[in-house]
Formats: sequence, C-alpha cells, structure tokens
Amino acid sequence: MASGYALRHLAHQGNANLQNFQDLTSLAKLVDGDHISSLSVLDNKKEGIHLLPADNNLFNPTTVIEDKALEVSAKIFRLDVESRTGRLRTLEAEPQAEYPFQIIGRQSLHPYVLALEQDRTGLRVLREIVRHPTGAEIVHGFHLLGVLG
Repeated sequence: MASGYALRHLAHQGNANLQNFQDLTSLAKLVDGDHISSLSVLDNKKEGIHLLPADNNLFNPTTVIEDKALEVSAKIFRLDVESRTGRLRTLEAEPQAEYPFQIIGRQSLHPYVLALEQDRTGLRVLREIVRHPTGAEIVHGFHLLGVLG
C-alpha cells in the first residue's frame, strides 16, 4: 500500500517532478475497485508503489485554517459586502501575491470599506493553508479577524 512517505519520496526523486506526481495521481483515480482493482508503479528492480482503491485519498490535499492569528500588511482591492468576501494583495511577503479573503464573525464592514481607499492596511488574520501529499503547503486565502489601528 502507498504511504505519504512513499508519495513524497516519489515526488522528490531525481528525475521525478510535479508533472510525474500529477500523472500518477490521474492513474490512481482509475483504481476504482470495479474496473481496475489495483495499480503498481515499479522500476526495473520491481520496487515502487502498489495502489488500491483505498489509496485514492492519499493524493487529495487537505485544507486547514491555522489557529494562530497573524498581523499582515495588505491592500484590499475588492470587497463584496453581501458575501463578506473579497481579494487582497499582501505587501510585505515575498513575493507579493493576491489572495481571497472572508470576513469572520459579526464585525462591522465599515473599516473594510474604508480600507478600499487605502494603499496599505494592517490586518489581523488566520491563514487558510492547503497541504499537499508531497509535503508542500500553500497559502490559499485569509480569514480576516479585524483591521489594526
């Protein structure tokens, strides 16, 4: 049976890359237990991984919301007051990037509307992280707890 370690090892081998991992992921999805009961990916030494239908979820990334609040400096450039969501651009992180956000709780929208006019706004946030089976973690967005200052 494949393991998280085996998948990370496969993804980080010398000639393996993200495309190889995505190809393997696509192949594993074919192992449904009805038409294909197992899939083996072996090298010429007969070493590798053996996938069963239960192993499909090993390839799915998980999403978590961190529980430690951070302070970030950002430019809010889009805000939907009905859904309490929008987009922001981080200003101090390298590289600068754009992310979706969601305003959490019953806080007033007024500070966020005012932030649309500012070039820089301090925010208290929780990061939403996507963790891939390869071990990679990617910031997917932010949950806004409040405007600083």
